[in-house]
Amino acid sequence: MRRRLVVSSVLVALLAVLVLGLPLGFVAGRLVHQNAVHGLQDQARRLATRVEDDIEHGLAAPTAYLTRHAEGHRVVLVRGGARTAVGPRVARPRLRVDYVADAGRVVLFAPAGELREREEQIWLLVAGLSLAGVGVAVFLAMLVSRRVAAPLNALARTSTRMGAGDFSTRAAASGLPEVDAVVEALNHSADRIAELVTREREFSSNASHQLRTSLTALRIRLEEALAANDPRDVRVEASAALEQAERLSDVVEELLALARGHRAGESGDLDVAALVRSHVSMWSPAFRREDRAIAVVGDEVAIATAAPGPVGQALDVLIDNGFHHGRGEVSIEIRSPGSYVSLRVTDAGDGVPQGLEEHIFERSVSTGGTGVGLALARSLVELDGGRLELVKARPPAFVIFLTAPPGGKDRGRDPASSARQVRDESPAAGSLRSTVRPT
Repeated sequence: MRRRLVVSSVLVALLAVLVLGLPLGFVAGRLVHQNAVHGLQDQARRLATRVEDDIEHGLAAPTAYLTRHAEGHRVVLVRGGARTAVGPRVARPRLRVDYVADAGRVVLFAPAGELREREEQIWLLVAGLSLAGVGVAVFLAMLVSRRVAAPLNALARTSTRMGAGDFSTRAAASGLPEVDAVVEALNHSADRIAELVTREREFSSNASHQLRTSLTALRIRLEEALAANDPRDVRVEASAALEQAERLSDVVEELLALARGHRAGESGDLDVAALVRSHVSMWSPAFRREDRAIAVVGDEVAIATAAPGPVGQALDVLIDNGFHHGRGEVSIEIRSPGSYVSLRVTDAGDGVPQGLEEHIFERSVSTGGTGVGLALARSLVELDGGRLELVKARPPAFVIFLTAPPGGKDRGRDPASSARQVRDESPAAGSLRSTVRPT
């Protein structure tokens, strides 16, 4: 592109020289020639006038005057058939001027060498100006081409990096409106593609994390069914496996909805206590196999405004976290003081290492796992306007806060602000106590 721009600019400059320079040189040469001729005509007129004066005063041969005023030119006076010539002979090329007066005809010859030199100087000047104009055109063309090509080359490099998967790179504005329009469109496309790729990667990591838990529970249920001797136990375990398979399908739909930026189900009045008991029953075989217990304490009924899918998945993440990274009994405390419902999940493990308390919910921050679960759990809870907080680091205590339907005794309080109330509190005994222990 730069070469084409320079070549086109040079061609335009040459065309301007042909259209303007050549006529200018021709006109200037003609003006010089006409000025020389007019000068000779004036000189011839003066000589003829003086000859007439001399004749009127009785001087028959004005040769002396012609000789003094010939100024290096050849002057020929033709009068009555007589021809009088003074001055040196002028070789060709030469200029000739004839002036006819009453006293006779004056013919003036002048060398054309000086005129030719002046004409040559004019053409050299025109040629020099033309070359200078072409040089300036080349310089400006190179400057403009560099000014235009630099942002285009930057756009090409940015596009190459984006094509290689680096969607964090952005093209800088160049100050050229047309190029900046392309820059804006490219940066907008990069933002959109980066968002889509991030969602795809998050979906992949979320799905791998959540499906692993659901598939493990399904496998345990199937193994329990195979190991059962009583046909009634087989039916119970098979029904539980079928329920788990349906839950697995719901997990996939909810994760896909989360990846698209919305949720699969609508929020409504949800019995959180019943949801907790359902998920505890799903986890109970896994805890029995590890000779560990999972307990549910607190309110027997707790109604919140939420969708069961996201809350259930977030609860599974916390239980899975306590199961794989904690020790001892995993306890889930349900509290419903009025305007909010809280689920406090604790275990007897080492908890969150010092220094990670403020970053534990960031994706890829892990204490031994994939670094996906807690970040995903918080995102799921926030879909229903709730919050997931770490209220105690060692031993760990995580609390899910959900909004209760209007009309509670603490109506108007923000469930997220309730983290300050329950932080570092010990689980209080409630009206519900359910414990699954090893048999």
